[in-house]
Amino acid sequence: MFLNKKYMANIMKKTITFILAIITFIGCEKNNMTETAVRYSIEDIQKSPDFNWYQWEYDIYNFNSSVINNIAGRFDKNELKVIIFTSPSCFCGSLYTKFSQIIKVLDNANITENNYEIYVTIDTGEQLQFEHPYSNLFAVNTLPSIYLLKFGSLEYDLLSQATTKKISIEEALLDGLIFFGY
Repeated sequence: MFLNKKYMANIMKKTITFILAIITFIGCEKNNMTETAVRYSIEDIQKSPDFNWYQWEYDIYNFNSSVINNIAGRFDKNELKVIIFTSPSCFCGSLYTKFSQIIKVLDNANITENNYEIYVTIDTGEQLQFEHPYSNLFAVNTLPSIYLLKFGSLEYDLLSQATTKKISIEEALLDGLIFFGY
């Protein structure tokens, strides 16, 4: 019987330690820890096994050529920049395709990586909180997020506009250009 009490006490001690460890871990996960978004190039995306879906989504997207031509004629490469936030494991449903779509739109409008930046962070499915070079301008609340900046200061949320207006990502980019007076 004495051995049983010792055995039970040992199990209880381990169980309590385990529960405390879980509580501590959950507390760390739920606090306001700040991650940093990492800048990626298209080459980085294409080489990453975490983005194995990217090329397929890029290839199957059929864009509106007349809208692309309009974008190409309006996009001022000296004043404008597209900022993209994405995640390799996105809890964003069908919105994850917008990342591949905007890259295809930019490529076909002859807008190079000189005029867009891609930042990758981890999407936990919970409230996002991470550092990025544009934190002083806006907070990223969902992934993916796509912004149009003029002179690095004004913003136009392309993905919100596309979703709200139920338009394509290229139409949202064109709307943003018109919004900025281009």
